[in-house]
Amino acid sequence: MNRIACTHPGRLGDCLYSLPTVKRLCEIHNTTCDFYTSEYCLPLRKLFQNQSYISNFHVLKNYKVAHHCCGTQPWHMDIPNLYDEKGDVHNPWKNYSNIFQLGFHSFPDCELHKFIARSVGINEDLPIEYEFEDIGFEEEEFNNFYPKYIVLAARAANSSFNSLLKEVCDKLSINVPIFEIGRKEDMIYQEGYAYHGETPVKTIDFYDCLPLLHHAKCFIGLMSSQLVLANGFPKLPKICIYGDVPADMRHVIKSPTNHYLDKPNAEYLTRFIKQFIN
Repeated sequence: MNRIACTHPGRLGDCLYSLPTVKRLCEIHNTTCDFYTSEYCLPLRKLFQNQSYISNFHVLKNYKVAHHCCGTQPWHMDIPNLYDEKGDVHNPWKNYSNIFQLGFHSFPDCELHKFIARSVGINEDLPIEYEFEDIGFEEEEFNNFYPKYIVLAARAANSSFNSLLKEVCDKLSINVPIFEIGRKEDMIYQEGYAYHGETPVKTIDFYDCLPLLHHAKCFIGLMSSQLVLANGFPKLPKICIYGDVPADMRHVIKSPTNHYLDKPNAEYLTRFIKQFIN
């Protein structure tokens, strides 16, 4: 038997950062894995199911979130016993040769994807990358209509930054389309499409936005799971705004294409973005 299971209860971005480790574990054990998580991470199902090294994506409905102050806790996840027709107990964990619990058993002391890898003895610098089908974005019609565009990710919990982003994006979208990704309740443009001039602002979510990020001119957002997605594209310029609280360096990926701006005003942010789209 050479089947492995990997678990990570969340949060969304933390769970995404587990993928480099999951992939490497599958390579080491020459197999695919079953991935287990909490209902909190259900929005990741399509993305995880489209990674070739993941056989199945399971949500453990018996798992109860206690808090999110050190990732999602408790970090350890168990499958409840099952009972067959005879009433005999069966523990599904016994189907696996190895089970890797990738949740945060302590506070991370380095970049999150590296911390997760080290928790299971992997000391390599694993790349952050996602497998996806690049459909529709190479077509001539799309490129003619959207020769350049921006991907935006806001968060309702950061209302002051959302106001800043809306002010900047309202101006930019007169000349360049803006595609917004994330949860609907976090979005600036709630109706899905907002027209400024003749260019639409379009909302779109997790897996389906990967080809969108692949072809974008730049990404604008906050420290969020959408930034974790964008970090899977090393050539993509990424602009992350912070300032209400100090930047958590465990969420910072040091790269020439990653830019972290401390409380920029609208004029400065607009000017900074334009260098990537002009």
